[in-house]
Amino acid sequence: MEKISFSNLLDKQGLSKDILSNIARETGLIERERLITATDLLFAICIEASGGTVSYNDIAAQIETGGGESVSKQAVWKKVNISCLDYFKKVLESLIFNKIDKTEIAKLRVTCRYKRILVQDSTIISLPERLFYFFQVWLINPQNYVMPVFREFMIY
Repeated sequence: MEKISFSNLLDKQGLSKDILSNIARETGLIERERLITATDLLFAICIEASGGTVSYNDIAAQIETGGGESVSKQAVWKKVNISCLDYFKKVLESLIFNKIDKTEIAKLRVTCRYKRILVQDSTIISLPERLFYFFQVWLINPQNYVMPVFREFMIY
C-alpha cells in the first residue's frame, strides 16, 4: 500500500491529517514539527508490522520511501516511547468510534449497565520457558504459548 492510499483510507474513516496531528500533540508524540511526522510514523509502523517484523531501521527506511525524508533509526527510536503507544491507542479508539453509529453509543450510555468494553486478542508467540513464569500465558504445545492482549474502552 502506498502512503497516499493509506492517507485516503484514514481520511475516509474520519481521520484526516489534521486530526492525526492534533492527536499526536495531545498525546505528546509531536511537540514541534520535525522530519518525522505522526502520519509518517503511523504509516511506516503499520506497513512494517503487517510484514511481520519491525525494526527501527525498517521504520526509518519506510519513512524515507513514503515521504522522501531521510531519517535515522536513532530518530525513530526516540519517537517510539510511551507517547507513541498513547498515540496508537487514541488513533485506534477514534477509528472504532467512527465506525459505530453515534445514536447507538448514546443508547449504550443510557441503557447499558456496563461502563467499559474489553477487547481481547490471543496472540500465539514463542516464549522461552524461563519467561513462562513471569507472564500469564496458556500452553498450547511445548513451543507455543498464547498470551492474551487486552484493551479497555470506557463508555462515557
